[in-house]
Amino acid sequence: MSTLFGALTLAGMYLWAFALFRREDTALWVALLTFFNQLLYVQARIGMLDTFLFAFIVWALAAFTAAWDPHLSPRRVRILMGASGVLLGLATASKWFGVVALGTCIGLVALVRALQLLKVRPLKAQN
Repeated sequence: MSTLFGALTLAGMYLWAFALFRREDTALWVALLTFFNQLLYVQARIGMLDTFLFAFIVWALAAFTAAWDPHLSPRRVRILMGASGVLLGLATASKWFGVVALGTCIGLVALVRALQLLKVRPLKAQN
């Protein structure tokens, strides 16, 4: 199972990078860097709980990042945010370090919501 979750982490890194950068070549480079990362390789082979933690966090962050796409329907955003929450819960169930990723996501949503309530607009690039 640890090896399977190591492979899922690799696929999750590709999807997370694609959701973040919206470029297939950049996502492929991220997946290649992850593939040659010795930490993931070793953790997946020795069967520690960190492999499961990595997989759940990466897939949760991929869903969380994909939910920020402005072209998605509100229903799809709720599904992605719900999946992210479930995956972060599974990460926390694996190891308590999953709380850090959960707190970061909650903090980011709270910050964006506070800025929306204050009606702060992003700076426009000057040409």
